[in-house]
Amino acid sequence: MHAPTAPKAAANRITWIGFWTDLGLGVGKVAVGLIAGSHALVADGLHSFSDLASDVLVLMVNRVAHEAPDAEHPYGHGKFETLGTVILGLMLVSVAGGLAWDSVHSLLTDPVHTVVGGLAIAMAVVSILSKEVLYRMTVNVGRRIRSDMLIANAWHHRSDALSSVVVLVALLGTFMGWSWLDAVGALVVAAMVAWVGGKMIWGSIQELLETSLPAEELESLKRIVETLPEVRGIHDLRARHVGPQVVLDIHLLVDPRVSVSEGHQIGVEVSKQIRASMPEVADVTFHIDAEDDERVRVEDAPRLPLRHELVPIIRAALSESGLPEDNTDLTLHYLDGRIHLDLILPANAGTGPEHAEALAQHLAALPWFGGLRLLQQCERHGRYVS
Repeated sequence: MHAPTAPKAAANRITWIGFWTDLGLGVGKVAVGLIAGSHALVADGLHSFSDLASDVLVLMVNRVAHEAPDAEHPYGHGKFETLGTVILGLMLVSVAGGLAWDSVHSLLTDPVHTVVGGLAIAMAVVSILSKEVLYRMTVNVGRRIRSDMLIANAWHHRSDALSSVVVLVALLGTFMGWSWLDAVGALVVAAMVAWVGGKMIWGSIQELLETSLPAEELESLKRIVETLPEVRGIHDLRARHVGPQVVLDIHLLVDPRVSVSEGHQIGVEVSKQIRASMPEVADVTFHIDAEDDERVRVEDAPRLPLRHELVPIIRAALSESGLPEDNTDLTLHYLDGRIHLDLILPANAGTGPEHAEALAQHLAALPWFGGLRLLQQCERHGRYVS
């Protein structure tokens, strides 16, 4: 997994634009609200100042989330972004709660009547337009670099735009004598912001708990893998998010007679095709299976001897069968709970059918023996013949 610098730079750039915009709007709305005597506009200015906190949080988390993997975080630091998204979601829910509380309080008490001026209305319009543009810019960058944290921060910008809409409605409503519009509109905005914040929190918690990808995405991955004719089957496909990236584990069923290097190359090709089709996949760990072991637990599999245990036994069997012990290549195939042998004898071994039959008889008594293929190397071309 590599830490991309382009997404980090894009996230920092749009967040700094948001930071200076929030600062300018906060100062402007508070100043105009005080001049115009609009309590709603002053409160909206303070809301803009609160958005600075989310901008700073994004900048801090973004600095860590895109660091390269290290010894303590071998899968990278993407989960820091997920944690940041949870915090931003909580901030959105808090903003929604504050709006709802103020709205209910306003409905239950007599509204405060203020003198509405054109300057206050103009400031509210400027805030709505600028924050909506900032929302669209930020959410586009967030979707492009697959950053839920940026998308959550974009919704902070939109919540500020919506609160400015409420302020504008309040100003116009006061002008027309309908001051209750402020509270009703704020309740609608609060519900919308709370829903978005809750959705962000739930999705990020699912990611922190390493919930699998949606079923349709897993099916898409399977279809990609199944296009390779060398892959006979797949199972134990597991995928999880690490921040904006995805890591996969997959078992690939291949021809049991392929070499280790060929099996590995099949896995490499699968990894390349997956990452070409889904750029968000940062790491693929593949396990090459010679037979379908999907329903076989490791602890239930029979214990079969390994090469260092088999070589002395096979050398003794070769000697007793009149075959050369030296310069004989041995390939082991562990299939169906047995061991199948491929023996490649040197070109000058001078073997006949009786030697092969004697060797097979010696090995047949062993409980792990599954089968034998006896091959001999051609002296001139280095090829094998049976």
